[in-house]
Amino acid sequence: MSRGTSGSTQNAWTFERPTPPPGIRIFNWLGELGCRLGWRRPLSVERILEGAEKRTGLTDFGNQDFLEPLEILVRAFEEEAGLTAFGRRFIGHLLTGRVATRLILREYIRRHPETLEAPLAPPLIVVGMPRTGTTLLFNLLARDSETRPLLGWESLFPAPLNTAPNIKEDTRLKKSRMMGKGLPRLAPGLEHIHPFHPDGPEECTWLMATTLVSPVFSMLGRIPSYDDWLWGLEPAAWTRPYREYVEQLLVLQHQTGDTRRWVLKSPVHYMSLGPLLETIPHARVVLTDRDPRQVVPSTCSLFAVLRGTAAKSVDCTSLGPDMVRRLADGLGRSAAARRAYPDRVMKIEFPDLVKDKIASIGRIYDYFGLNLTSEAETAMQRWIAETPHSGSHKYGLEQFGIDEASVSAYFADIGGQVSAGNAGDSRE
Repeated sequence: MSRGTSGSTQNAWTFERPTPPPGIRIFNWLGELGCRLGWRRPLSVERILEGAEKRTGLTDFGNQDFLEPLEILVRAFEEEAGLTAFGRRFIGHLLTGRVATRLILREYIRRHPETLEAPLAPPLIVVGMPRTGTTLLFNLLARDSETRPLLGWESLFPAPLNTAPNIKEDTRLKKSRMMGKGLPRLAPGLEHIHPFHPDGPEECTWLMATTLVSPVFSMLGRIPSYDDWLWGLEPAAWTRPYREYVEQLLVLQHQTGDTRRWVLKSPVHYMSLGPLLETIPHARVVLTDRDPRQVVPSTCSLFAVLRGTAAKSVDCTSLGPDMVRRLADGLGRSAAARRAYPDRVMKIEFPDLVKDKIASIGRIYDYFGLNLTSEAETAMQRWIAETPHSGSHKYGLEQFGIDEASVSAYFADIGGQVSAGNAGDSRE
């Protein structure tokens, strides 16, 4: 038996430390042997750009502003993340894919310039610290037939792949399904924390990753120099990434002609909510909140599992202090955005959401003047009934080098919820 995050005795932790599967361990052993023989190929911006060009047959990158974050990312992963041989290959492939997506998007817009002339359908965006009920709320909102949720395969590949001359078929859904099956093998335990659904509603995290300005990369490796650069950006520096975010949504909108209200979700907006609201003036945001003593260890476990796919080792005890500092900073920024845009940001507490999900949805619709139809409510109730969930992933603050007093102290002056516990189910 172990102590839980709120001080009560709970079952033994199910999360300990990330352990790569046997195939990756063998790959890494061979990679280390190759390094000793002088065969190591470090990550480089030049190789990533060349790889994206070769993959797509396209060379027009347009605006070069993305090169700065790419250079910082590559250097941080190469020098700070302690990547394994597989990790270096994995990160290189991932960054090449994001850059290739940029090329394909630009080519699609070149062929269809009217894409950017259309107005973006009004977005309702769920934002909050990780593990605060954003996925639950997003899935409920997506049941309304008057909304248009972003799907998993769209988040990875917003433009048709055969837009690129070197790609003959549009295999976006097929590739996304393969990735959905492969992720749990690469990161054992991820399916218990955040499963990926290629065919279902999925967060817009990867749209922001394509801008190369996003905290999502920190989940994949310890990259403090990139983190410091990212968190140090002035609000105006977010204009370019969020314009590109909107362009990707417009590309998806153009392909289907669907102008229903967008429903979107991602914790990555938590650090830049003010710039998001300024760039998309008609966006409305539901800001979720939860006791940081539950949020911190849950988020740490997610980062540890994902970093374990690429790093030689994961120092779990350093994750807690880093996570608390960043989450508290993000909460302060979100609180400031809510004060600046009170009519466009609604806050909802995690215990209230899980206690009465439909009532919470009703309050959101009332706040923003939306119509919750009986059909939508029935669809939401059906989803709740057909999607049982019980907490199967357990973790503790102690695992991540921090305690309740430290967490409470960090969040005390910001307005985050620090309560005795969470009522209702643990769906996150």
